[in-house]
Amino acid sequence: MKLRLFLFVSLTITALIPVLVYGVWPQSRAFDKEVADVSERHLLLAQNIGVALERYDRDIKATFNTLTTNLIHGSHLFSTHEMLTNLNFRHICVATIPDGLITGELSNDAVPCPDRVPPALFREFMETATADVARFTEVMPGPDGKPMMYVLRIVGDKLAIGGITTKYFVDLGEAIAFGKRGHAAIVDHMGNVLAHPLPAWRAAMKNIAQVAPVRRMMNRETGVATFYSPALKGDMIAGFTWVPGANWGVMIPQPVSELRERADIVQKYATTVIIFGLAVAGLASWVLSGHLTRPVLAVVDAAREVAAGKHQVRVETEKRAIPQEFRMLTQSFNAMAESLDQFANTRNAALTEAESANRAKTEFLSNMSHELRTPLNAIIGFTDIMREKIFGELGHPRYAEYAEDISHSGRHLLSIINELLDLSKIDAGQTVLDEHPFDIGRTLKSCAQMVARGETGPEDRIRVDTAEHLPRFNGDERLIKQIILNLLSNSDKFTPEGGQINASAKVADNGGINIHIHDTGCGIATNDIDSVLEPFGQVRSDRHHTNEGTGLGLPISRGLTELHGGEFTLESELNAGTSVTLSFPPERTITA
Repeated sequence: MKLRLFLFVSLTITALIPVLVYGVWPQSRAFDKEVADVSERHLLLAQNIGVALERYDRDIKATFNTLTTNLIHGSHLFSTHEMLTNLNFRHICVATIPDGLITGELSNDAVPCPDRVPPALFREFMETATADVARFTEVMPGPDGKPMMYVLRIVGDKLAIGGITTKYFVDLGEAIAFGKRGHAAIVDHMGNVLAHPLPAWRAAMKNIAQVAPVRRMMNRETGVATFYSPALKGDMIAGFTWVPGANWGVMIPQPVSELRERADIVQKYATTVIIFGLAVAGLASWVLSGHLTRPVLAVVDAAREVAAGKHQVRVETEKRAIPQEFRMLTQSFNAMAESLDQFANTRNAALTEAESANRAKTEFLSNMSHELRTPLNAIIGFTDIMREKIFGELGHPRYAEYAEDISHSGRHLLSIINELLDLSKIDAGQTVLDEHPFDIGRTLKSCAQMVARGETGPEDRIRVDTAEHLPRFNGDERLIKQIILNLLSNSDKFTPEGGQINASAKVADNGGINIHIHDTGCGIATNDIDSVLEPFGQVRSDRHHTNEGTGLGLPISRGLTELHGGEFTLESELNAGTSVTLSFPPERTITA
């Protein structure tokens, strides 16, 4: 990619970041923001209407209780007509129990009380009414067939009945209108419509208890819900609440489609901003990139000519305003060209010397690996042939013993060389992890079985405990095996007969996997722990000195653990055993 194109793309992208942030982010969040705003606003509106209805409920019941008490006790009442009209009472009737005969009434003259309450309606009233506490019935057809509600209470041997129109509910619902089809709906405690934008539903006192918000209002819940509206045949979002006392319900629904329309408008504005920002950023980036690349191209052209042998070529200093770094680049290039000839020989000599040193290093590493491993492999191979007497008897029994010693020493020397090479690769940062997911619990058990085959103690000397459903581990399985085998072999060497070795794997609190190996061996003194973690560090005591080893197992294990991003912890006490914990980070845990 050319520098100008690279700068153009880079500057354009950089300039577009704020454009995209302030354009795409509001665009993607437009609908969610509309929903959040509507949810908060509609719920608040529903609660405000609920407060008004709660106050209306209290006013109705207080007025009804006062008037019926005076009416039953024969007190003379004045100016009740205006009070009844204001609260939408059609009439207040007092009927005897149990025959339902009307013995007293208050009315606004439009709908007077009948002589007797119809028996079926009287029975229904008696099922609802309670002594001295006013209660509302559900909405039902009045004498003229229009929706009415009745407030009832029993006073002694009398039933007080107040007939109320639904005008207050209808007026309150019609006062709420927003958007194209946003409205208010009010229902009684049974889910029957008291106020609704559809006149037919109001006239029919339609029961909408099956609508989700209405069900929740009947359960005395307050909140926001999305539901399908049979009336408007579409998805709605509504804030809803219930009215304490009367248990009426209020919901403020609005079609979801209207929210999407408003969100689409925001998205259109955001798209316009993005397009305009893209055009401005592209034009500015192209002009700026051209201005910045001119001095660089001049240096590039001069460098090509110098490379072709024209050492007298120089870059002319720009007279226009350019960044100081570019002017310094021009000056530095010219200085470099002037001194190029005198440094050419020195450079060539240094290059020759570096190549020679590099070849010598490569040959040394190759020869060391080959010269050390090849004879050792031959020694081990020939001594194996002698030990196994493939070509017949050796003659003297001591030869077989010597062959055994030679083979053992050769293998020991080869393991030392391999450990030295492993440690040098770790120190040089040349160890490359072959990472893949594997079952670390199964790996732990496999290593324990390999060590157990070479011991002479009881079969359960090494016990393995892995957590149930242990997650898979992402790492280099070969190197993890090398770590575990080193640690288990150490524990086996330094744990006397009758001792116990426990190995476990489990998920740590931070989500990483921990491997813990504990033995009941001779242990290490506290002041010797740092020594055994250093290369060739061995504790010189009678118990430790009887075991072979280079002192590289623990440093290699710690290095390989840290190469996996883990933490290697060794705790020990003399004659009390040793514990090693490998704590790997949660990034290496593959959760289901």
